Amino acid sequence: MTTSQLAQLSPAEKYDIYAGRYDYPTVKAEWSRTSPEDQKWEGLCHGWAPAALNYQQPQPVTLNNGDGIAVPFGSSDIKALLTYWVAMYDEAEAETVFLGQRCQYDIEKQSQYENTTNCIDMNAGALHVLLANMIGNRNQGFVIDRDRSIQVWNQPLFAFTSEVTDQSGSQIQINTKISYAKETYPQWEAHETYVVSEDYSYWVELDSNKNIVGGSHDTWARPDFLWSVGVNDFSGYFSMMESVYNSSVGEQRRVVEEHETIVPKPMAPAQVLRGASGTFGTPKGFYPSNYRSRWSIAPANTPSSITIHFDSFSTERYRDLVKIFEGAHGEGPLIAAFHGDQIPDDLVVNAPAALVSFKTDHVGSEKGFTATYTANY
Repeated sequence: MTTSQLAQLSPAEKYDIYAGRYDYPTVKAEWSRTSPEDQKWEGLCHGWAPAALNYQQPQPVTLNNGDGIAVPFGSSDIKALLTYWVAMYDEAEAETVFLGQRCQYDIEKQSQYENTTNCIDMNAGALHVLLANMIGNRNQGFVIDRDRSIQVWNQPLFAFTSEVTDQSGSQIQINTKISYAKETYPQWEAHETYVVSEDYSYWVELDSNKNIVGGSHDTWARPDFLWSVGVNDFSGYFSMMESVYNSSVGEQRRVVEEHETIVPKPMAPAQVLRGASGTFGTPKGFYPSNYRSRWSIAPANTPSSITIHFDSFSTERYRDLVKIFEGAHGEGPLIAAFHGDQIPDDLVVNAPAALVSFKTDHVGSEKGFTATYTANY
């Protein structure tokens, strides 16, 4: 394959080639995670938005893999891989700060839910305090879900301007223009940030000391929820992303403010399964929100592969994923990511050990899954 042909490959294919994995585990993992039936807005914006805030704009770079193959990475290739690292690989779980709740209804069609607890969205006073302190005082952006309805559009918010337009007693009306980066089509060269602005009008309530203690929105448009998360050092199968990223930005590494200290939370301890066969899965009934569980399948006597069979499977689509990595500690590539209510086909892990990770979000749940594994000698 020529260099020009390699340049036409997907980011997943390029990274697998760069890592010397010509069986393309990243490509296969994406085949297991995605479907042509998915909603067009479903994607990895929960990885893209924090990656946009935490990494420099990458330049195109060509690097040789261990076999001497020159792999060309365009700017958008590297951005896609940074997105994938944050969304799918970063098991160390940097601390996430979350404000607000996700609306579970299409309130443009189901207007009766517009003013329910989850869909009325965050208090306008809290929004203004966050803008003033995070961006105004700390110069630190954060992520907003800009769609207040059922869809989630995570965007990296980095700037705002506000002006007072009216006052009535202890209430002040404010017009605020927020600015965030928006997705663009893939491009080989680095480019200027595509900035989109939106205008919000709201009232904030002041106490006797002029502190903001509440507020209400005037405009229909408003953020659904806000959140912020750090990113950890590249590790495991994505350790080689260190050289790709550093080469593309000239060793500048991440965009980190002096005051910021990223301390990963301890990962959920893995249950170690050492038998030639065994079972694992979620508790009976509906699994709880914010649930974490990991199973390290490491049979004795070093099998050549491991077969995983799911007896039952039901998780929230795209929100609660079962991820399977090569290696007892997940040091190998992600080879599958399952979600939804369809029982996956049997999966053969072509390695002597595997790590199964299950992580849920903070809302909703399903019945979970039960599975068995068999070591192949």
